[in-house]
Amino acid sequence: MGRYTIHQIPAEEAPPISKNAARKLDHPPGSFAAYHPDPLLTAGIATLPHWDSAARAAEAAIKEFEEQHGDFASRVGWVLQRSESVGSSTIEDVNPSLRRVARAEAVTRGGGNPRDEAANEAIGSIEATRLAAEIGDSRGPITLDDLLAIHAILMAHTSKPEVGGRLRPSWVRVGGVLGGYPPPAYVAPPAEEVPELMDDLVEYINTTNHHPVTAAAVAHVQFESIHPFRDGNGRAGRALVQTILRKGDITRYTTPPISAVLAFNRDEYTDALAESRFKGRAGSPEQAESLDSWVSLFSSTTETSCDYADGLIARIDTVTDKWDKNLRSRKGSTARKVAERLPEMPVFTVQGMAAQLRIPLATAYRATDRLVAAGIVAPVRGKHRGRELFEATDILDVLKAGTEQTEKPGLVPDDPTPQTIDRIASKEEKAAEAIRLRRQGLTLKEVGEALGMSTSWAQVATKDVKRHGKTLRHR
Repeated sequence: MGRYTIHQIPAEEAPPISKNAARKLDHPPGSFAAYHPDPLLTAGIATLPHWDSAARAAEAAIKEFEEQHGDFASRVGWVLQRSESVGSSTIEDVNPSLRRVARAEAVTRGGGNPRDEAANEAIGSIEATRLAAEIGDSRGPITLDDLLAIHAILMAHTSKPEVGGRLRPSWVRVGGVLGGYPPPAYVAPPAEEVPELMDDLVEYINTTNHHPVTAAAVAHVQFESIHPFRDGNGRAGRALVQTILRKGDITRYTTPPISAVLAFNRDEYTDALAESRFKGRAGSPEQAESLDSWVSLFSSTTETSCDYADGLIARIDTVTDKWDKNLRSRKGSTARKVAERLPEMPVFTVQGMAAQLRIPLATAYRATDRLVAAGIVAPVRGKHRGRELFEATDILDVLKAGTEQTEKPGLVPDDPTPQTIDRIASKEEKAAEAIRLRRQGLTLKEVGEALGMSTSWAQVATKDVKRHGKTLRHR
C-alpha cells in the first residue's frame, strides 16, 4: 500500500526555525514525511470505466491529426517537438521564448555554446524529447538504461551535467526545507528504494494491458512519485510520455505538445499529481479514484493538444503561402529550398544552412540575399564567431503567439541582445527561484533576503504567481 513515513534529520543538521514557523508545521521541527509509492505490478491498478473511452478519444484525435498533416512531417516535427519541450521547461519555471531557443540552436549548430542558459536548458529538453520518441520507435522493450539516457541528454545542457543518467544517492524533495520551514511540497521515497521501483516501472511499461494513453498517464505519475534523479525529474518524466505513445503506436511521427497544454493549467496538473499519492490498499477502487483526476486530465489534455497543434500548423501554412506569393524565384530554386526549410530551422547561419542543404556557401549566400529582399528573413543584431544569424520573423511570431500563455511577461525581454544575455539569464534564474519560493509560502521579504534582492524586486518578479487558481496576496 502507498504510505508515508516520518524521518528525523540528525540534530546537528537540522535547519534553524523560529517558534512561529514551527507552529505551522505538521511534524516536529527536524522531521519530515516521505511518500512510498506502491510498485505498479504488486497488486495491479484498478481502472475506472471512463478511462478507456477517454484514452480512445485522445488516440482518435492524434490519428486524425497525423493523417491530416502527414504530407509535411518534418515541419510538424520541429514545431511540435519544440512546443512540447519548451512547454515542459515552462512547467519547471524555465521560461525561454521559442525565439531564444531557435537562436540558441543556431548557435549550437555553428559549433558554439549558447550563453542563454534557460534556452540551453530548453534545448536539452528538446533533445530528451527527441530521444524519447526514437526509443519508442524501436518498438523493443524499454529498459532502465533507456530512461537513464533520456535523463543524461537532458542534464547535459544544464549547469549540473554530472548528475545526468544517474539514480539519486540521497533524499530528494520538491521545494521547501527538509525538516524546516517552509516544509517541502513533496519528499520522494528513500534512495535505496529507487532501483527496485524503477525496475517495476519499466516492467509495467513493457507488459501492461492498459491503453497506451492510460499507461502513459500512470507511468508518468509513478515516475514523478519515485523522483529517481537529483534534478530534472519533471522534464524527464514528461519526455517518457512520448516514448510510451510511440511504443504503443498511438503516434507515428509527431510529438503531441501535451506539456505545452499542461503548462496552461500548471496548478491543475500539480494538484492532480499530488492527489494521486494514495494512502491505502494497492489495487483498491479507492486507489483508482485517487488517480482519476490525473488520468482524466492527461487524456483530455492529450486530445486538446491536437487542437493546439492544428492551430500552430494552420498559422504556419498561412505564412508559407504568403512567402510563396512574394518570392520571385522559380520552383526548385535554392531560395525556395531554403524557404521550405525555414519552418523547421527559423534561425540559421548561412554556413549552417549550406551544410543542411549540402550546397556551396556562395549559393547559400545568394539565396539568403533573395529571402532578405523578399522580407522573408532578416539579419539578427550581433554575430556569433563572426557569423551572422538570420531569422524568419513570421515563423517565430507564429510560435510566440501559440505559446504566449506559457510565458511570464515582464520578467525577461523576449529579444535580448548578445551584450545583455548573460545578465538576463542570471536575473531569469533568480526570478524563477523567487516564483518557487513564493509558491511555497514565503513572504516577499523572505524571498528577497533568500536571493540577495530587495523586497520590491521580489514583488515584481512574483506578481503573477498563482496557487490553486487564486493570485497570492503579497505580504
